[in-house]
Amino acid sequence: MGGIIGKGTSLQMGEESSYGQGGTLTHELNFLSESLKYIPEKKSEDTLVAGITKPGYDIMGYRVEGDFSLLLKPRNIGLLLAMTFGVEASPTLKAETTGVYKHSFSPILPGISNSLLSFFMVVDRHVSVKKYTGLKAESMRLEAKSQDYLRGTWTVKGKQEDTGTKNTGLSIPDLKAFKFKGGTLKYDSGTAFGKVSGVTLNYSNKLDEPDYTLESGDYPDEPEYGEREITLELDCWYNSVTEAMRASNYIGNTPFDLALTFVSPSLIEPDEPYTLEILIPQFLFTEAHPNIQGEGKIRMNITGTALDNDGDPMEINLYDDLDTKYTL
Repeated sequence: MGGIIGKGTSLQMGEESSYGQGGTLTHELNFLSESLKYIPEKKSEDTLVAGITKPGYDIMGYRVEGDFSLLLKPRNIGLLLAMTFGVEASPTLKAETTGVYKHSFSPILPGISNSLLSFFMVVDRHVSVKKYTGLKAESMRLEAKSQDYLRGTWTVKGKQEDTGTKNTGLSIPDLKAFKFKGGTLKYDSGTAFGKVSGVTLNYSNKLDEPDYTLESGDYPDEPEYGEREITLELDCWYNSVTEAMRASNYIGNTPFDLALTFVSPSLIEPDEPYTLEILIPQFLFTEAHPNIQGEGKIRMNITGTALDNDGDPMEINLYDDLDTKYTL
C-alpha cells in the first residue's frame, strides 16, 4: 500500500446551534493544512506499591485542539470571522451600488450571557472521515507579504472527535483569493502609511482552560474568552514618514487610527472588488526600531497593539454580494 497524500483531502465547517452538538456543514474550505487532534487525558495511580514501572493509565477525559490554515477568499472568511469575534452585524447595502453588501464583525463584549459562537469541522483524510465538535477560536493570524496572497491560520479548542460524514453538495470557493497587491494601509484618518512589504495581524481570545465537571463527564465544559490581545506587525521602509510616526506614536506614546484593506481580483460589479477592511481606532507602537543591516534599504519593523477605545478595539468589514448574515 502506498503512502496517503494530502491532495484530494477536504475540510468542511458549519456553525453549531448548541455547543458541542454539531449541525449542518455549510462551508468547504480551500485549506492548506490542519492539525486537529483528539487527546485522551491519561493519568496513572500515584500509589506507593512497589513496581518497576507505572502499573498502567486510566483515561480521565478527552479534548480537541489544533489549528488549520487557508488562503482567504470572499466565500470562506465571513463565517470564520463571526466565529472568531463573536458579533456579526446585519449586512447593509453600500451606498451608490446595486449589489455590494457590508458585513461587519467585532469582538464580543464581556457579559453574563455573552459567549463566543462554536462550530464544528469534518476532515476527510482519505483513510477516515472525522468530525470535531465544540470548536471555539483560540486565536487568528492573518498575514500577507509582497507578491503573495492573504493567508490565515486559526488555532482552536474543542470538545470531541467522532466519525464524520462530508456534505457532498459543497464546493470549494471559486472566487479569487485576497492578495497583498492592491491593498492599502492608512493612518491618522486617511494618511498613507508609506512603503509596506509585510503585514501580520494576531488576534487572541485568550480562551480559558475548561473544567471537567461532574456534569460534563468525559468531555470539557465550554471554554470562555478572556481579555483579548490584538497585535499588528509591519515590515516597512524607514524614511521621513515612518520616522515621524515613530517619534509621535512610539516615543511620544500617542496612538492613532489604522485602516488596512485587501482586495480580490474578483469583482462584485464594475469597479467594486470583493474587499476586506481592518479598522483599528487606536493603535499604539510597542516596538519601532530602524537599524542598518547592510548596504540595502534601511527597514523598520513595527509591532503595535490595539487599545480598548471604550469597548471598540477593532472591527473587520467584508464587502461582498451576499445580503444575509453568515451566522444562524
